[in-house]
Amino acid sequence: MKALILNPSTYNKSHINILKKKFSKIYLKDFASKKILISFLKKRKIEKNPINVIFTSFGIFYDQSITMHLDDKKRYLVSPTTSITHIDKSNIIKNTKIIYLDKKNFGHYLKKIPSTGELTIMLILMLFRRALPATASVRNSAWNRDFYIGNQISDKKVGIIGFGRIGKIVSKILESFGAKIYVFEKYKSKVNHKYKKVNIDFIFSKCDIISVHIDSRKENFDLIGEKLINKMKKSAIFINTSRGEIVSERFLISALKKNKIAGAALDVLRGDSSWGKKIQNNKMINYFKKNDNLIITPHLGGNTLEASNKTKELIIKKLIKIL
Repeated sequence: MKALILNPSTYNKSHINILKKKFSKIYLKDFASKKILISFLKKRKIEKNPINVIFTSFGIFYDQSITMHLDDKKRYLVSPTTSITHIDKSNIIKNTKIIYLDKKNFGHYLKKIPSTGELTIMLILMLFRRALPATASVRNSAWNRDFYIGNQISDKKVGIIGFGRIGKIVSKILESFGAKIYVFEKYKSKVNHKYKKVNIDFIFSKCDIISVHIDSRKENFDLIGEKLINKMKKSAIFINTSRGEIVSERFLISALKKNKIAGAALDVLRGDSSWGKKIQNNKMINYFKKNDNLIITPHLGGNTLEASNKTKELIIKKLIKIL
């Protein structure tokens, strides 16, 4: 069997050595475009050395146009991510198996990985303490702290949307700051008795900090739109480290432009899992370039050395077990 590892620099020697024991050939490659990837797969198949497994990466959208060029009998897409918005599940060749860090198989292990929760706290603090404009001013040889008076988290009402793994981590950290935690949970995750469970309208109309931590199932797309955003207090901030598709971005931009809310910080944007380097003309990013009330990071949530090593080890062992 043969495997193709995309974004190979994120895999360490230990990962590769485990795979070498199972595969006759491992290709470590980056591709500048989907077209070049397909050309590579076609060539392998014509030479009768088809690829069985692709370890996917963000930047390419995986669908039938890719999977049709894998081995006819055994084909796998392996994604070391908790979501597969970069894979078109409804449009891949039959018998292609998708392996990713789903809650059912990996939930127990993922509870010990706090990277996305830690990033959420960082974004809240950056907004509240006006870190970006303040550091920019020093870089421009200015030194006046009175221009950058911020807010503290203590005693603020925090609305957590989704009380899964990340929602729990964020709540626990913010509680230690002295924040008051309110939770909207639409599924079955049990809410800690110390926190108050409320409806989503309460979250948006009453909370000072709103942080989104729900998954990317289709029913959650555009959950947060004009109606909810318009309920926010003028002093409130909005954080999304979940998935970009959950938020209607045009209404969020409108609220920021008109100063209807104090600010927003986003680690995810719509479709960012399959962007690659094509971020030009994105309205959120263009607004961010010229304004201080928005922070955008490039999908950094689980992108720490510790989290990357652990999740790739887990997904590799799962694949080998299945094979």
